[in-house]
Amino acid sequence: MVTETRYFSEASATVNGVSGRSLRITPTVSQTIAVQADPNSVTLVTGYWGILVWKYHSDGTYDQITSSTPVAVFQRSSAGAAYGSGTWTPTSTSLALGDSIVVDVQNKIGTGAWGPLYAGGVLLRFTTEQLGANNLDAVPWTVYYNVNIINLVTQYTYRYYFDVYTSEDLIDQIDNFQWTAPAPPPSVRTPSGYKVGTTTVYIGAMHRPKLQMPKFKPIPRFPPFRPRSLNV
Repeated sequence: MVTETRYFSEASATVNGVSGRSLRITPTVSQTIAVQADPNSVTLVTGYWGILVWKYHSDGTYDQITSSTPVAVFQRSSAGAAYGSGTWTPTSTSLALGDSIVVDVQNKIGTGAWGPLYAGGVLLRFTTEQLGANNLDAVPWTVYYNVNIINLVTQYTYRYYFDVYTSEDLIDQIDNFQWTAPAPPPSVRTPSGYKVGTTTVYIGAMHRPKLQMPKFKPIPRFPPFRPRSLNV
């Protein structure tokens, strides 16, 4: 099994037909501010942030791993910036080797509906690379969010933001992202070498051990037998 921390990144990525940002194993120093298409609220209410998760196949088809309601939810009821987390345990999910995991961050304001987030008018979506895994493991994720509720005094509204912000202390990330790699194929001895999966590893003659012949002592040679005549 492989256990990783996956970081929400500003870097672009296109995998299995999904164009978005990279959900990568190394953080990047960047900042993207995302907001709902219409996140206005006249009074201060509780803001909620959560994620939806899919697996995408190499042919562009997909299956949703979460339900239609976001999971790993973090909520905030006070104006200003905050850094918090939510947890969620995925079900054990089989994967094909070319599958990728896609995560959308969504937002809900008060009693309103959950909605997608946009950065510069583009849907905020994160994708891994093709994992080369055969299973997404059922272990708890901890998802960290940078959020901000801002009072726009001149417009008499509040706005609810999600900041893709990576610094030394404030990093949007998923901890305990765990998957299982397939077992390596067994090796099979063939007349020409070892076959590992579909690859044959040839054993050249120079690599074969030389046969050591046993050493024998020479057989002593005796003179030919000549019968003697007998005098009677």
